[in-house]
Amino acid sequence: MDRLNTTPASDTKLTAVKNACREFYTHWCSFSNTPFTCEFAGALEDVDALDYLDYEGLHYPVSGLNGAALVWGHVLERQFGMSWSVGDNGELFLTHGEPGHRIIIWPYARVLEAQGRGGTPV
Repeated sequence: MDRLNTTPASDTKLTAVKNACREFYTHWCSFSNTPFTCEFAGALEDVDALDYLDYEGLHYPVSGLNGAALVWGHVLERQFGMSWSVGDNGELFLTHGEPGHRIIIWPYARVLEAQGRGGTPV
């Protein structure tokens, strides 16, 4: 049986998370009539902002779905104390706990699932 192996994310990989949050913040600020302020700093409002962009058909900035997944994952990191890890193929996961008793979440898959339920293009 194959197992998912992860290693702690390097500073280089974590820079991608920071860049995505900054890009989404700039994108969010480019609209004049957003219903709330969003810093994209790992608060629950970040997910609300992603939902709002989807609902209003405002699309995502250049990083697209990958960037949205990093923003979504950043919320889990900040709100639930999860840690970024890298899988065998270079993908970013969030982990919590120790091997044998840990949770592993792939934010990209969760964002795809959210997209599938709404039918709004990104």
